[in-house]
Amino acid sequence: RVARDRGVDLIVLGISPGERLSEGSAARTAESLLRHAPCEVIIDRLAETSIGADASEVPAGAAGAGLPRKEAPRRPV
Repeated sequence: RVARDRGVDLIVLGISPGERLSEGSAARTAESLLRHAPCEVIIDRLAETSIGADASEVPAGAAGAGLPRKEAPRRPV
């Protein structure tokens, strides 16, 4: 409904690396989107992210600049 009301052209759904698309809430969400979305839908498995470390100097705060995925701010599309 939100996509229709806002005139969205594309919906992108990210699936966690360890989550199975064949079961659970991700599967239900994906199936509902594919059946009812008024636009194209892309479903993509998110990559694991990590920050590498070595002996080189790192600018202060650079390694902590990113937020953990679960705390990242959510913005409306």
